[in-house]
Amino acid sequence: MLLAVWSNLCFTQEQRVIDSLMHELPKNRQDTSRALLMDLIAYNYRNNNLDSAVSYAQKTLELSTKIDFAKGTALALNRLAHSSRFSGNLSKSLDLSYKALLLAEKHFLEEEKAIILSEIAYIYSDLEDHQTAFTYHKKAKAIIEKINLSDKRRYCFNLLMIGIQFAITDQPDSANYYFQKSLEAYQVNKIEVSPQVYEELGNVQFKLGNMPLALSYYQKSLQALTPSINYFSLSKTLLALSKYYQKINQLDSSIFYAQKSLGAAQLISSKNKRIGPAAIQLSKLYETINTDEAFRYYKIAVEIQDSLYGKNSLESIQTIAAQEEERKRAIEANRTKYEYQLKQYGLLTGLGVFLLLAFILYQNNKKQKAANRLLHQQKEEINQKSQQLEISLSTLKSTQAQLIQSEKMASLGELTAGIAHEIQNPLNFVNNFSEVSNELIKEMQDELKKGNVEEGCLIADDIEQNLVKINHHGLRASSIVKGMLDHSRTSIGVKELIDISALADEFLRLSYQGIRAKDNNFYATLETHFDPDLPLISLIHQDFGRVLLNLINNAFYAVNEKAKLGMEDYQPTVTISTRKLENAIEINVKDNGKGIPESIREKIFQPFFTTKPTGQGTGLGLSLSYDIVKAHGGHIEIKSNYCSPSGPPGGISDVPSVDEGNTDPFGRGSGSEFIIFLPIKTNG
Repeated sequence: MLLAVWSNLCFTQEQRVIDSLMHELPKNRQDTSRALLMDLIAYNYRNNNLDSAVSYAQKTLELSTKIDFAKGTALALNRLAHSSRFSGNLSKSLDLSYKALLLAEKHFLEEEKAIILSEIAYIYSDLEDHQTAFTYHKKAKAIIEKINLSDKRRYCFNLLMIGIQFAITDQPDSANYYFQKSLEAYQVNKIEVSPQVYEELGNVQFKLGNMPLALSYYQKSLQALTPSINYFSLSKTLLALSKYYQKINQLDSSIFYAQKSLGAAQLISSKNKRIGPAAIQLSKLYETINTDEAFRYYKIAVEIQDSLYGKNSLESIQTIAAQEEERKRAIEANRTKYEYQLKQYGLLTGLGVFLLLAFILYQNNKKQKAANRLLHQQKEEINQKSQQLEISLSTLKSTQAQLIQSEKMASLGELTAGIAHEIQNPLNFVNNFSEVSNELIKEMQDELKKGNVEEGCLIADDIEQNLVKINHHGLRASSIVKGMLDHSRTSIGVKELIDISALADEFLRLSYQGIRAKDNNFYATLETHFDPDLPLISLIHQDFGRVLLNLINNAFYAVNEKAKLGMEDYQPTVTISTRKLENAIEINVKDNGKGIPESIREKIFQPFFTTKPTGQGTGLGLSLSYDIVKAHGGHIEIKSNYCSPSGPPGGISDVPSVDEGNTDPFGRGSGSEFIIFLPIKTNG
């Protein structure tokens, strides 16, 4: 009853997988894909329906042979070898396996070679040639570890089989080590553990006399068998349970599990190696209670033994093994011959290279002598030309010094003219208002002498306004001079490690509050995008703060000017972002103002150049910022979309000037970015 329930449940599970593969088969029109899919179907039939497994393996072999698909052919031969082994035909299984191995070696199919080597190891294990089985398992393990198979089950199962070989040769410690390694590999790779792992762990504990732990492992093996049946593993686990109950003197339970083990083995095929041990166990159990039954089961065991290991079968296997050994010896002989030929070719090649080198050296010696003569002549010519060049160089240096001096004077003249122009404007206002004020004082004195006090007071008000303007323009001139001094001053600040994101955020808030203090009607959106992984960078805090403040003030000025145009849905926005590049830090100050025309971008960092109206800028802020960034080893770049609307929105005739592809008639897509790049350093 238990075996029937298992069979029905597991048949349903396996059939679902097979049905899914069958459903995919018509969709795969490519022959190689169809071959691999049919091999997978044969693989899923291998434990429950050998006839179907053989049928699909044959189909795979026929198609793969027809299209000359080596991988499919090797897999099909191996699948047929597996089915023959389960059917009890070990000689045929070994013959097919060696053919598959030869094909895999010829086409360098390493993954398939590892699978085939494992199958050969199983055959020798069935033949109880455990040393040879162990050798083939080790070969398979070496390939699996070398190529790192994507299917980790193969590696896990290989460890299990090596452990089984140690268990068979009565080395329980080594066996337990490999069983535990196999269990860990299944768990680490999150693969469903093979029931055989638990069964073999139980066998180790059984031999050591740890009966409760052995029973626990056997029960885990049965639980693992439930979702995916394997009659071979089931027969082994049930037989192990029979021996367990025999050990604790529960004869009925022992007979029950031995009969279930025999039934599971017979479901695989009428001739396979699991039938013999189950039959022998039943013969021993019935020996004292029913001699007829004992003899019947003994007869079953002998028949299986003769079928698997009879004279004809063993002779056939020995012949196949001898042929394989002969093939290996032939391969080794060819390899030795090939290596000998390589040595001969190498010797001849070396001799040829030696003669060639001798000829080349002879030719080079002749050329060297000719080159030396030519070199001597050229040296004399070079000495003569060198003397001429020294004279020319002296003349050139003198001329260069004169040109540099002329350039310095020209630059000084331009700088002086710029300074004079900038200072002249506020001074003109001061002079004009001073002259007017002197005239007003005389008029006021005349009116007061005449007794016209009221008229005198009005004139005094005008004088007061003039004095306010004189003071304003005097301060303007003073700020220009201060800016010039700041520009020319050499910084004596000390560098320190600074969080550049925090510094940028600080001056963004500071600048915004300063603008709001002057114009409480001004509002803007502030956006920050700071890289959380920025390293601290070595800067002069005061100097670099001035750079950020200049750039941010300019951004607020740009969006404020654009806001004054009264465009619908326009939201002034200033954005600061930082991010870490491979060898630098990037600081980006961006606005959505009108942008900077391309025609003036090259001048933007020149001293005294400004686009602001007279009295609102000195033209020194960006020049000073440029020099400070350069002094820190960095540089500044400008990006801008520029639109200059000719009027407020709504007029069809308003056509703006457009720069860099900006086609928005009111500059909605315009704006500018100042990008600072600073090298990453941890010290000054």
